[in-house]
Amino acid sequence: MAAALVGGGAALLSKSDDSPDHAAAAPPASSAPPTEATVTAECRAWVKDELMDGSESLDAEAGYSACGDMSEAQWDAVMDEVTKDITDDPSALAEATKTEADRFQDCVNRTGLDSEKAAVEHVTKVTGTDEHSSIADLADVYTDYSGGLMGGHAGEGRLIASAFSSCYESANGMVTVYGKDGELLATERY
Repeated sequence: MAAALVGGGAALLSKSDDSPDHAAAAPPASSAPPTEATVTAECRAWVKDELMDGSESLDAEAGYSACGDMSEAQWDAVMDEVTKDITDDPSALAEATKTEADRFQDCVNRTGLDSEKAAVEHVTKVTGTDEHSSIADLADVYTDYSGGLMGGHAGEGRLIASAFSSCYESANGMVTVYGKDGELLATERY
């Protein structure tokens, strides 16, 4: 027996030397059970959040908590449906294509001080926000500033680090803010 991806769905195929018609017993990809009645709104919301969070992986534990034990056909159907919903909605598609730097800047623009808002306009890249560890959560924020800790933009680096700790939470997080040439501007726990 083998699984094959067909048009975004999965089909089970089997082959037996004794019975050439045995493959017909496997359901075709189009007969995947409808998901509307069997998958909860909570599960659909979780799938949408996971697809739009910018990370390259799914949190399996949270997925099981939100969606329960689903068959592969149900899972494929939900992923296809939610992906289609996102691509058919211009605002959802715009949100899905935002970088982590965009999301950080949006957070600061909603909740930050004017000085923090001005400083985060210089953020070019954010990494490490979706990587969690029991030892330390390490995030990096890159800017177009120069000068390092003793340079003229160290204050802005501290503002960015402070704003980061307002937007992200971790029991063991550390954010490091860098200048355009890789020089350290600030660090802070978050």
